[in-house]
Amino acid sequence: MLCGGFRRRAVVLACVVALTGTTSAAYAAYVASTVNPTENFSTAPDFAPPTLNRSTAAGTAAGGESQHITPGASYYMYADLTDVGAPASGMATVTANASALTTGQSSAALTSGAYSFAGVNYNYRSALLTADSNATLSACSYTPTVTGTDLAGNAATNNASKVMVDRNMLAGYNVRLDGATAADQAYDVGNAGDVNGDGTPDAILGGWGADNNGRSFSGSAYVVFGQTSLTTIDMAALGTHGFRIDGLAANDETAVSVGPAGDVNGDGKADLLVGADFSDPNGFQSGTAYVVFGKATTTAIDLNALGAQGYAIRGAAADDRAGERIATIPDLNGDGKPETVLSAWKADNNSRTDSGSVYVVFGKATTTAINVSALGAAGYRIDGAAGSDFVEAVAVIGDVNGDGKSEVVLGATGAGNNGRAASGSAYVVFGKSTTTTVDLASLGAQGYRIDGAAANDVAAVSVDSIGDVNGDGKPEVVLGAYQAGNNGRAASGSAYVVFGKSTTTTVDLASLGAQGYRIDGALAGEQVAISVAGVSDLNSDGIPDLLVGNHRADSNGLTDSGSVYVIFGKSTTTTIDLASFGVQGYRIDGAAAADLLGWRVRAAGDVNADGRTDLITVAKDAGNNGRATSGSAYILFSPTCT
Repeated sequence: MLCGGFRRRAVVLACVVALTGTTSAAYAAYVASTVNPTENFSTAPDFAPPTLNRSTAAGTAAGGESQHITPGASYYMYADLTDVGAPASGMATVTANASALTTGQSSAALTSGAYSFAGVNYNYRSALLTADSNATLSACSYTPTVTGTDLAGNAATNNASKVMVDRNMLAGYNVRLDGATAADQAYDVGNAGDVNGDGTPDAILGGWGADNNGRSFSGSAYVVFGQTSLTTIDMAALGTHGFRIDGLAANDETAVSVGPAGDVNGDGKADLLVGADFSDPNGFQSGTAYVVFGKATTTAIDLNALGAQGYAIRGAAADDRAGERIATIPDLNGDGKPETVLSAWKADNNSRTDSGSVYVVFGKATTTAINVSALGAAGYRIDGAAGSDFVEAVAVIGDVNGDGKSEVVLGATGAGNNGRAASGSAYVVFGKSTTTTVDLASLGAQGYRIDGAAANDVAAVSVDSIGDVNGDGKPEVVLGAYQAGNNGRAASGSAYVVFGKSTTTTVDLASLGAQGYRIDGALAGEQVAISVAGVSDLNSDGIPDLLVGNHRADSNGLTDSGSVYVIFGKSTTTTIDLASFGVQGYRIDGAAAADLLGWRVRAAGDVNADGRTDLITVAKDAGNNGRATSGSAYILFSPTCT
């Protein structure tokens, strides 16, 4: 047998080298040693390749995070390697293939030294690199590689940590909707559904400060037909791209809230909801919500002459502020029409001053106005539990109790349960077809309460549904507590995902445990979760995801430019810290200081027909086109994401 009779180790090893054809410097040194008759070696060979302990890419701008870069911005590649030979021969070169992030950088040299980022130490770093553009970095993440080669010629190539691509509205966006005049303030935005019947979802933008028809602060809503050919649409010159809905009277501040109404009149087109909480139909600031029927024409609609184009839902009493928040819930009473949900956050029912009330108004095709003070068979009322609870935020969650009806989620920001003043509470109220009033002070079998974790958290300032993330068949509730101060960061804000349930026991966010998880703001004062929204699965893991607005973020050194976080859904209950959230999502940053991007966040539907849900968000105080605080909304096509 070839080489089989040899027993001396050096000769055996030489034979193995001959058989394998290995020519590395390490093996050559060992083979040469066979001339030593005593088998004593002054230098042991190094056969082991280096070990990559960790690596990352990190942007250099203020607010940059490990494993995150921004298109068009500078970043470093970091690595920590160990030469593990016994003894080690020492490192010769360390390179990174960052060509997926920066064209042409297939072998970027990393230099040894003592480096640190986000409290983590590294011993190699690249020169400053510049990420490619938005258009080139079309995916949400990339995985560069790092190669370490030691002086003995041993090399190891390993995948570096996945790198998430954040977005910056200054560097690029898909569609921007600009407010028509200075001080219009784009206060709310929503996916309107297909209003004009062309098969593409449309958008609705609220400008409560608009002064059309000579009515100061009457407010206007703008319906923008879905399309992908234009990158900027000016509400001052909307033309064939949509139509305007103008407030009824001066100081109504119409379009403080906007959203979809579903198809209530059965014509196959999506209808619209527009709130005007400062309107005066039944006393000063009693408030109104309007249902406006969808249409394909572009003529403006004047709410002062609505006629056959929709109907008004009028607040009950002065200072009720009905219509400040609105939502649509699928058919509850079996007539095939969706229902309208509106809050009157300062209503005083049951002698509870400013307790707030929510009205569920059954959908209808006729155009007669509805007065919620005499709702009767047209719907029902849900009353706040205590004075100054301020039941304001409203949203709809799918069926959690198995009766086939969707549920209503309410936010009472002033609630002080458990002795925690202004901690806030959310209520899940089970859907029903009867018209009896629901009193949140004695909810009983009609739903359950979710209590804020600490005094002054203002939990449930925003509420929404996120779909089923834990696989139990029930949708979850997501709510924002924008004044929460977890991790010693005052008013950094937190969002909570609370798993859906059919039981009616109270959930205390101070001891959430297995019932959900928390998402914490990165910095003090940023007030994360002023807005939250559930979206469908964006990263193809089968779990729905969520959006979290962070309108006070100072990303990229721009004070109050604002940010939106796209957070991938998960079934585990560990807390997510946005100061170091790694590959659990990505961030979208505002274009300019004081823009307040993230004031509202919504799912936009699939605007570009690529099979992924797109995103829409408001920069409430943006000043594009030289119009201070005119506001803008951004539609962002979701990138390929795995």
